[in-house]
Amino acid sequence: ISIALPSILEEFPTDQGGWLASGYILAGAVAAPLLGKCADLYGKKRILMTAMAISGVGTVICVLAPTFGVLIVGRVFQGVILATMSLTYSLLRDIFPPKPAAFAASLTVTGMGVFSLITPIIVGILLAQFGWRGMFMFDVVWTFAMLFLVAVFVPESKLRKKTRPDVIGAFLLSIGVAGMLIYVSLG
Repeated sequence: ISIALPSILEEFPTDQGGWLASGYILAGAVAAPLLGKCADLYGKKRILMTAMAISGVGTVICVLAPTFGVLIVGRVFQGVILATMSLTYSLLRDIFPPKPAAFAASLTVTGMGVFSLITPIIVGILLAQFGWRGMFMFDVVWTFAMLFLVAVFVPESKLRKKTRPDVIGAFLLSIGVAGMLIYVSLG
């Protein structure tokens, strides 16, 4: 988002551009433990796909955002994708035996690393050709393509734990993190 921020702030003049990153991170920080508990209860693949779908919807909201406030809402929904990092490794551990699980995890990390290296180049090309909405449109295609691939090729974990999500804890966590982010943003 930092690469596209000047273009976004050209369309939506505001001094609160940092919330595009802060809202994303806040959503991920709150979603990770809550979705982790849900994954133990309902299945890791199911919750992984749910997080990807929520993020995909957020990305669609970003593409269509008529105002800066709506763009922030889209980024918050998009931030749920951060929970997939821990869900992915947990699912890999459940569906592979120990040695292949370590190899699969290393391939996943390598793939994320390579993608993070080429992302600035892709974003730069998309910004030049299509503007900042093009960057989000690429993310829509990428997210829903990955969601489809997970749905088709990844088996569900059979492991379940009898637990319940700590909704009150997640709410308190979100208030605490949001308060800190507001303080930093306005300070």
